[in-house]
Amino acid sequence: MGAGNIARRYHIKGYVTSSEADIVAVTDIVKDVAEQAASEYGITKVYDDFQELLQDDTIDAISICVPNQFHAPITIAALEAGKHVLVEKPVALNLGEAYAMREAAQKNNAIVMVEYPMRFDSGYLKAKRLIDEGYLGDIVLVKGTWCHGGPEMYTKGKWFFSKELAGGGSLIDLGVHSIDILRWLIGDIKDVTGFCSTLTKSIKVEDNAIISLQFKNGTLGLVDTSWSVRSVQVRTEIYGTKGRLLLQDSPVTSIEADFADDLHGKLIIAHTKDTGDNDPHVKCVRHFVRCIAEGMKPDTATLDDGIAALEVIMNVYENNYATKKGNPV
Repeated sequence: MGAGNIARRYHIKGYVTSSEADIVAVTDIVKDVAEQAASEYGITKVYDDFQELLQDDTIDAISICVPNQFHAPITIAALEAGKHVLVEKPVALNLGEAYAMREAAQKNNAIVMVEYPMRFDSGYLKAKRLIDEGYLGDIVLVKGTWCHGGPEMYTKGKWFFSKELAGGGSLIDLGVHSIDILRWLIGDIKDVTGFCSTLTKSIKVEDNAIISLQFKNGTLGLVDTSWSVRSVQVRTEIYGTKGRLLLQDSPVTSIEADFADDLHGKLIIAHTKDTGDNDPHVKCVRHFVRCIAEGMKPDTATLDDGIAALEVIMNVYENNYATKKGNPV
């Protein structure tokens, strides 16, 4: 559902490179866009009404690649129609919607996954193994940065700047990735505080945000996001009592490691960039397909993971947006 940039670059490619799935249909509110995607990928059915698509009994699952405002209502409708769902981040505009999605998934015994590509990135998979196997010792501090010049660098869509359609600005757009990956690497988050500001764009959502985290195991964390930085910066830093990791870019192109024991100085672990069939977004889609085909519950990027990240964001927004004006303060 939705045949724009995200659908074409990642979701569709994930399905066409899977031996366990066929793309049955595509839909978009702009039928020409759906028809272009159908022509490009040999998809036989085109809908301009998602309700018609949900009535198609040949469809087992759907990807939701539409503006944030529609994530929850379309997910719930799909679940009620007996479909499994892969939904783009954030899972919903607010926690009420997110909890309703969870209730619908449980009621209909259906799979819901969230498109969290960093969990499928070869660099982050290596980092998690190093952390879990104790190479860094006790983790005391983590940092996540995700910055670029704003959605206008990648899309013509203006909905990103609408609180009603997007739910917020750079924090819910970019920070959701850093929050999720840090939670995946370290564990559940206990407390959060943060600041949101609109500094460079004439919009009613934040274009910059910074938040501090305390994890249940005591680890401290920082997440910063920006739509004001012209150069793209994606960084994750992990500090432990025995070493440090720095992961750069998404997909990760390098890991810089410092160890305090028998390896002194910096060790640069270079990676071939995950592209094409190995793009983390594509691997996430294929994992979703595999879970359905094998009848297993997802072990990562679950709806509960999506809700946990949204809970952090909503906590920050509750304390940063003026009730009457809806602007970050």
